Amino acid sequence: MGGYFMAYSLNIIDNDQIQTPQDLFAFCRDELILGVKKSKHPFHLCTFCSVMEDRPFSRTVVSRGMNQSLTECRIHSDRRSQKNHQLMSNPNVSLVYYSQQQRLQVRFEGTACILMDQAKADHYFITSSQHSQQCYAYPMSPGAAINERTKEEQYPELSVNESDASMDEARKNFSVIDVSIKALDALWLSKKGHVRIHGIHNANDWDLKFVVA
Repeated sequence: MGGYFMAYSLNIIDNDQIQTPQDLFAFCRDELILGVKKSKHPFHLCTFCSVMEDRPFSRTVVSRGMNQSLTECRIHSDRRSQKNHQLMSNPNVSLVYYSQQQRLQVRFEGTACILMDQAKADHYFITSSQHSQQCYAYPMSPGAAINERTKEEQYPELSVNESDASMDEARKNFSVIDVSIKALDALWLSKKGHVRIHGIHNANDWDLKFVVA
C-alpha cells in the first residue's frame, strides 16, 4: 500500500456505531485531537475562513490545538498576515476539516482572538520545529511580492538558531490564534445513508441533533 497514509491506519466508523448524535460527536472529537498530534492525519490540516468587509477569505492551516470538549482550537500565524488584520476587524470565523478516507467532514463556527499572553506564545514558538520557526523570520510580510519563486530563494542567507538575530525577529512575527467554538456540523458519508449532526454549545454542554444530510 503506497501513498501518503503509510505511517498508520486511520480509524474507521460504520453505520452501526452511530446510534446517537453523541456517537458521531465522540468519533469526530477523537479524530480531531489525533489530527493535532499526527502530521499525516487528514485532520492535521483544515480550512480557516475569515471575513473582511463582507468578503470571505479562506486558506489551509495546520491544526495546532484542540481541547477535549471541542470548544477551543488553536492555529499559529504570522502577525503580519492578512488573516490577523482581518480578525482584528471581524473575529467571526469558520473552520472545515475533511477526511476523504474516513468520508468525514467537520465544520466549526466561532470567534477568534490573537493570544496576548506572551509567555504562552513564546512556549508555543519554542516547542515548534525549527522549520516552522524559520517561516516567521523573513523580513517581508506574507502576500508581499518577491522577485524569486520562494522566500527561501529570495533570502538564502537566512537561517534560524538561538544565536541568530533572525530568531528574535521570528518570535516577534509569530502569533497564536485561539478560536472559541460556538457551533459544529459533522457529516459522515455512507451508501446506507449519510449521517449528519448539528450542535450548538450552550453554557457547559453541547446541544446535538441529527439533521438532514
